[in-house]
Amino acid sequence: MSIKEPLGVVGVVCSDSAPLLSFVTLVAAALATGNTVVALASQSSPLSALHMCEVFSVSDVPAGVVNVLSGLEEPLVRTLAEHHDLAAVWYHGESDSAAAFVEWAAAHSGKATWLRDASRDWEVDDHCSGRLFAAHGTATKNVWLPSGQVFAN
Repeated sequence: MSIKEPLGVVGVVCSDSAPLLSFVTLVAAALATGNTVVALASQSSPLSALHMCEVFSVSDVPAGVVNVLSGLEEPLVRTLAEHHDLAAVWYHGESDSAAAFVEWAAAHSGKATWLRDASRDWEVDDHCSGRLFAAHGTATKNVWLPSGQVFAN
């Protein structure tokens, strides 16, 4: 029997090419699969993500479920990638060196990663399908249930 479970706390780094769309898509996918989010807003235009924080604060989303950071991407990505309380890091920024560092840090700490796909167009439905995002937001737990005859002595 297989059961999908949330990963826990997911660090999300949003794209600079579509700051609001990538923020909403990635955060919604993480929340829909039962995770808590620490999101790094786009460095070039962080206000869209910060305005969404205002929406979250007046909605029914509990405090602390969505946390947004803004600032220089390089040091914040390093901090997210090395943080031991994060179960996963989804990097969709533009820097190849930051993506490589996220992958390296995750390999040393056992985090799940999801790195950007350069061909992703945030406005095309097929590139942002729900199944793809759900697969990265959950972990499959398997339970073996033996069945059949039980031999007793």
